[in-house]
Amino acid sequence: MGKAAAVVGEAATLECDIWSYPPVTSIQFYRNSMVIDATGQLVIQAVEYNVSGNIYNQRRSLKFQSVAESDYGLYSCQAANSLRNVEIGLELLRPGTILFRSIKL
Repeated sequence: MGKAAAVVGEAATLECDIWSYPPVTSIQFYRNSMVIDATGQLVIQAVEYNVSGNIYNQRRSLKFQSVAESDYGLYSCQAANSLRNVEIGLELLRPGTILFRSIKL
């Protein structure tokens, strides 16, 4: 899961980095099952390039111009090409959040 942290009033960016073949035809950001559209406070930026041969890399960034308290929480990025759809979770965190990850020994 991709994560970013920011203080209220500061900028923040959540990124979705996709490698695929065939190329991705659709990339969308979601929150609470609703598609996120660019607004005055949210900017969606795209970078696309062919890495090598048939492998394509595409990056979408969801940029918060000024984080509001209501912006914290879970998001998702969904990508699709002619063969399949995939989704990855993203999270905008409050500063000071402590995360744990279990490690198998």
